[in-house]
Amino acid sequence: LCSELGGGSQGRVYTCTRLNSGNQYAVKIVNTKAIELRENTLTNLRREINIMRELHHPRIVNLQVAFWEGSLCFIVMDFARGGDLYSKLERGQGLGSELASRHVAFQLLEGIGYMHSHKVIHRDLKPENVLVTRTFLSGPEPEHEMYDVKIGDFGLSKVLKRVGESDMGMTACGTLDYLAPEVFTGQYDERIDLWSFGVLLYMMLCGAFPFEIESWSDFKGLAAKRVNPLGAWQLVSPEAQDLAQGLLTVDPAERLGIDACFRHPWLSEELSEAAMVAEASSPDFASGSPENAGDASPERQRSMALRKLALSTVTHANISLMARSQRRGVVKQISGCVGDAVDNVEMFLHDGSVRSYGGKGGVQRQSWHLHHNECILAVAQETRDAYVGNSLVFYTSESQIISLQGREARNKSRLVAPYGSQITGLQFEGNRLTGIYLELVHSDGRPSAVEEISGSVGSAVDNLAFKFRDGSIRRYGKEGGVRTVPKTLGPDEYIILVEQGRRETFLGNSLAFFTSLGNIIELKGLEACRSQRFVAPAGCQICGLKLEGSLLVGIDTCPMVPSGNGE
Repeated sequence: LCSELGGGSQGRVYTCTRLNSGNQYAVKIVNTKAIELRENTLTNLRREINIMRELHHPRIVNLQVAFWEGSLCFIVMDFARGGDLYSKLERGQGLGSELASRHVAFQLLEGIGYMHSHKVIHRDLKPENVLVTRTFLSGPEPEHEMYDVKIGDFGLSKVLKRVGESDMGMTACGTLDYLAPEVFTGQYDERIDLWSFGVLLYMMLCGAFPFEIESWSDFKGLAAKRVNPLGAWQLVSPEAQDLAQGLLTVDPAERLGIDACFRHPWLSEELSEAAMVAEASSPDFASGSPENAGDASPERQRSMALRKLALSTVTHANISLMARSQRRGVVKQISGCVGDAVDNVEMFLHDGSVRSYGGKGGVQRQSWHLHHNECILAVAQETRDAYVGNSLVFYTSESQIISLQGREARNKSRLVAPYGSQITGLQFEGNRLTGIYLELVHSDGRPSAVEEISGSVGSAVDNLAFKFRDGSIRRYGKEGGVRTVPKTLGPDEYIILVEQGRRETFLGNSLAFFTSLGNIIELKGLEACRSQRFVAPAGCQICGLKLEGSLLVGIDTCPMVPSGNGE
C-alpha cells in the first residue's frame, strides 16, 4: 500500500503497487464487520464486485482483483492519476471549451454504451464518479486542457433482465441533481443513464446544473421546463444545446439514445478534431507521467507510444461505434431449451424465418433478444454424442455472450473485445481468467499488436506467451509442460475473444483465441473437453448453423452490412 486517496462510509481508497511489475493501482479496503448490520450495504458491495468482474473497457474503471482477508474486502482497480472530473469544473465555465467538453462526452458515451450492451445500468453518473486518467493540451491555438476519463464507482449499478425493458419495483437511488424523473416511479431502464449524461454534459458546458432541484417534488414540474437559459448557456453552440436538450427530455421514449447521440452533428465533430488533438498531445503533457521514454524498456516504450497515439487510434473506434447504425443484424432472437444438455436452439431472423436445430425436450427455456444492429460474430459448442452439445455459446458484436448451457457442461470463462478493439493481454485471478487488456484497432494500415501466441501444455495449460510486433513479450503461468508450435497472426489479424476451460490449477484445461480473420488458436491440455468453434470472416455475420447429427461442423454467414440501401 502507498498513499491514501480518500474514502467514505464504505471504506478507504489507497494507491498500491504490484511488486512483480511495479504497476500502480487503486485499492478500496472495506471493513465488512463494520457494515455487517447494514445487510443492504454488504449486498451492494458484492453486487458491485460481480458487475465489475463482467465488464472490461477502456472507458470504465476496470477491476484487477477482489479478495477477502478476514473481515476486510480488498477491491483493486485501475488507478486514475488526475482525480475526478468534478475538480476540473469551474463555476459558470464548466471545462472552459466545447472542444474539451466534446472529447469527454464522447468517451463517456463509449463507456455508457458498453455498459448498456452488457445490460448494466450505472444509476449514479456524476462528475465525482468520472475519473481523469490523463491531462494534456489541445492544439493548434488556442490551447485547451483536455482530459481522458473513465467511469467509476459501480456501487449502485444494476444488471437488467433485458435492455430496453423497464423493470418493475426498481429502487429509487442515485444523487438527486442527476436523477432522471422516471426513477421516482420505480419503473425505469437504461435510459436513466442518458438523462444523467445530459446533466453532465450541461455542467461541462456551463459549470452549473440545468435545473434547480432541492427535493423530489421539484421533479413534478420538469415536463414544462426548459434547461436553465442563463449564464454560459447563451454562449453554447446551437448544436451542443440541441444535444443537451435531447438528453434532458422528461419522457424517456423521446429521449436521445446511444446511437442517436453518436450520429448527432455536435458529437460527430469529435472525429475530425481527434486527429488534430492527437498531433499536439504527447506523454510530455500528461499529468503524473513519471516515465522517461529514453531509458524505458521496450514494453514501456510501446505503452508510451500507444498513449501518444490514443486520440488518433480512437478515431477508428468512434467510426466503428457510429457504424453501428449502418450495420444490420440478421438474427433478432435466439431461444433454446436445456436440461442435462442443450436440447434445441432456434434462431429467429428479421425476415420472419426461423432456423431450428435439435429436437424436443429440455426443462428450461431461455431466450435472448438482439439489438437491430447487433450481429453474431462467433459460436462455440462443447460437444457430446447426443442433443446439440453440452453447451452452445454465441458471441455478438455488442460483446454480449449468449450461453445455452446444460447441467453437464464444463465451467468456462469467456471474454469478448468490444467492436473495433483487439485483445492484447489477459488478467488472471489465481488460475481463473477474469479480464482482458484492450487496444483499439488501427484504421491507417498499421499492423495489429500481437504477432505470435505460444505456450506449453500437459494435462492442462502450463503457460502462455504473447509476442508483440515490437519484440516485447507478455508471459503467463509457470514452467512445465510440452511447448506447442507458435502460431503467427497476420499483420491485419487480431484477437477478438478468448475462452478458458477452467480448473483449479495451471491456466485452465484450455485457452482458445478467436481472431478477426476467422482462425482459432487453441492451447489444449489432455483433460480439456471436446469443443467446436467457428468465427465469421471479417465483414460477415453468422446467420445459421451446420450440424451433422449433434456435432457443429460449420456456420452459414451473410454480409455485416446488407447491400443496396442497407435496409
